[in-house]
Amino acid sequence: MNHPHHHDHSGHHHEDKPRRQYHKDWRVWVAVVVILAALATYVLTNGEVLRPAPPPQESAPVSTPNK
Repeated sequence: MNHPHHHDHSGHHHEDKPRRQYHKDWRVWVAVVVILAALATYVLTNGEVLRPAPPPQESAPVSTPNK
């Protein structure tokens, strides 16, 4: 049975397309290492940079005894 919408795919090869093999690109690995280093730094420092600074405490000036 010959269907008009079916095409002959015998000469069609999927291997002819350029494949995206990101794992073989050195730039991807550099980016992965940088991201992991940044995440490790953030976790190990508990994100101290992102915490707001505590308000300055007002303390009474230190007075020296008069002699």
